[in-house]
Amino acid sequence: METVTLDELKTVFSENVKARRNELGLSQSELARQTRIDQANISGFESGSRLPSLESLTRLAAGLNIAPDVLLRAKVFSKSA
Repeated sequence: METVTLDELKTVFSENVKARRNELGLSQSELARQTRIDQANISGFESGSRLPSLESLTRLAAGLNIAPDVLLRAKVFSKSA
């Protein structure tokens, strides 16, 4: 199994959240309302400046209609979204 650094994890997670949100046609504020996660946190997740708690990860994944582990996998969504 390949070891991933925290910085790499933040990058993968931020790219996946933003790509999936865009794929669904949601704004950050719409996703924040759906997940009951503050919009500033959504912004932080997408910029790579913060990672979610397990509770937030679960709510975020539900709001994006995917399994939580998908958000942590490299190269899941295209960057063109």
